[in-house]
Amino acid sequence: MQEGDTMRKWLGLTHQQFDIVKIVYRLRNRGIQPTPKSIQTEYKQEHKKYLMKPNLFTILRILIQKGVIGKKGQADYILDQKGIKGIMENTRKSLDDELREFERTEKQVDQFFRELTYKREQPDINYLEESELYERMGVILDTANTFHIVSDFPQTAYTPEMSHALERQLYTETLWNRINMKKIQVNIQTTLDIDRLFNHAFRTFEDPKTAYQETRTVINRLKTQISKHKNLDIRFSPEPPGIDVAIAETNGPSQFIVFIRDEHDDIQGGISIKSRKTAANALKTFQRSFQYSTSLSSVQGKSVLKKAMEKLEGKYGILEE
Repeated sequence: MQEGDTMRKWLGLTHQQFDIVKIVYRLRNRGIQPTPKSIQTEYKQEHKKYLMKPNLFTILRILIQKGVIGKKGQADYILDQKGIKGIMENTRKSLDDELREFERTEKQVDQFFRELTYKREQPDINYLEESELYERMGVILDTANTFHIVSDFPQTAYTPEMSHALERQLYTETLWNRINMKKIQVNIQTTLDIDRLFNHAFRTFEDPKTAYQETRTVINRLKTQISKHKNLDIRFSPEPPGIDVAIAETNGPSQFIVFIRDEHDDIQGGISIKSRKTAANALKTFQRSFQYSTSLSSVQGKSVLKKAMEKLEGKYGILEE
């Protein structure tokens, strides 16, 4: 610590400003008038470098404004000891106030964290139209490390053409990119609704034969994805689960979306809810249903996929003739 560094700190001065204060005092004490020129000379002898006059005048002006030095006459500076004592007194009062505030806060630590723990969380709730819904899920996925979703058919297997036509490309692209990069664990519970998958393909191509071929492609893509990606856990449930949601986890469940369906059971929008407590409850409900569903990577799951393809061929295969 440099000489007088404690006093410099309490006065609120920089090292260079305090050096000038000390030089003014030493010159006056030696009977030398502290003019800008004599201050410059003393500074150069002490620090082995020259202090430019504009910089010196700026420092002197600041020191006068602070009340640390004053002017005895024209270009004649003097230490303002009364001003310095006033600064120290104000600093002491400020420190006393801070010490009292510290002591008060110290006594309230337990109370503060108890109130923080039990303070009622206010969920952030928003209604989203269908296109907004899938955009929001795409944004959520970009930072999530785990994602759970109930889906009529896993959209990880949708082709780019279908995702674009359904206005879900941000969602499917982000989801697929993060699966590929192994930055996310994705858990999907699905009924493997072949009719809805075919309808999505038909909405895309508006041609039954092309829609049938595209649906076959999607099912085959799904088989490949299941065998290739360990961070993609897809499970089959013959009946829709009791909760129709997508839940994102970023260091724990943080937000989720409840899907809203129309009279034809098609998703038309959703309600986005940002609340760790509510998301945690939704996740528990999802997990209870998910754990009893059939993994599509198992022997039974492969049989389910085979039956799904057979159902497609039996119902829509005639379109290819």
